[in-house]
Amino acid sequence: ANDSRVVLHSGRFSREKGQLLLLDALKILKQKSADFRCIISGIDHHYTLQTLQDEARQRQLQDEVIVLNRVEPVQKLIEASDIGVVTSQRSEVICRAATEYMIYGLPVVGTNVNVIPEMIENNVNGFIVDKRDPLALAEALYQLLEDKKLRQKCADNNRNTALEKYDAGLFAKKVETILNM
Repeated sequence: ANDSRVVLHSGRFSREKGQLLLLDALKILKQKSADFRCIISGIDHHYTLQTLQDEARQRQLQDEVIVLNRVEPVQKLIEASDIGVVTSQRSEVICRAATEYMIYGLPVVGTNVNVIPEMIENNVNGFIVDKRDPLALAEALYQLLEDKKLRQKCADNNRNTALEKYDAGLFAKKVETILNM
């Protein structure tokens, strides 16, 4: 269907970024008859584009999942998406993907790794799930895919939070205030 909602995963193709966890969750979503498409965008690292395409095919997800080399600017992909997902398995001191999703007003589903839980509050601007739990990830994505009001609320909250927290002008003012103390 053309009105399928789009889930976006943006990050290098590597074990740390957890694309296989996402594919496992998407397989569960498909079994629940959820209507979705997923874009996995990045650059080759531990995995190649081909590896991830094969992994998607093995899970019968070739119709739902599109694997792309990184698209610049990422904004174009984000604007075509409904939900941003961050399935990091370790070390996210700064989570650029989540920040970008938030700035452009996407609800975010993220794993409980480093800084990610500090950025996302369940049912407020997205969901946090355990980094080893594809079922919980599928459940969170399902809620956002199926509930338009919740998706909109999370999107609005992210846009507002991102403007407060990550607005460059505001950041400059805060730095200036600190420097002038």
